[in-house]
Amino acid sequence: MKKLLLSLFGACLMATMAQAQVMTVSTTANNYHKLISDDSGELAYNADFAGDTLKAMYVYVKSSGRRGSVTLQPKMMHTYDYDGQGILTSRTTYYWVNDGWVPTRRLDYTLQPDSYSIEYSCWNVYRARFDAPTDRMTYSLVADDQVNYVSCYHRSRGRQPYQLEFQVEVRELPLYMDEFVTQIAE
Repeated sequence: MKKLLLSLFGACLMATMAQAQVMTVSTTANNYHKLISDDSGELAYNADFAGDTLKAMYVYVKSSGRRGSVTLQPKMMHTYDYDGQGILTSRTTYYWVNDGWVPTRRLDYTLQPDSYSIEYSCWNVYRARFDAPTDRMTYSLVADDQVNYVSCYHRSRGRQPYQLEFQVEVRELPLYMDEFVTQIAE
């Protein structure tokens, strides 16, 4: 549970990077380009773009073979949906299982005049659809486009009311937040 909330917190903080308060076409593309700028790790990345719009990001595990060859094994895929104004509305994560992509979770993003919310849903294998969200993270937006506070909510079942888990005031992000959020996202 704490790992999930930390991941949602990381996703929420990622949205505040580079002076952006909401995830947009440009912030998802910029995050992808920052991610691929260092290819020294054990993961490799690829993406599908429609113009400047990131539609899907693929994550591969690198393995070294004989004679210096590198093999890429699919690990996960993220797909992105945006509204007509280029604001991210959902990110769905799939894992590679037995030669195919299997959905696992979805983050749905909602922008209101004074807040931005992210809801977390899991894939229900038996019903072949996403269950109702069980976790929500909401952060307030104040007049000067700064985050005021982040509130995390949870519910045991999809239709029960959310219960406040914790609330954090956000004043400013540390300089190393880019690296911290990238580690959470993996």
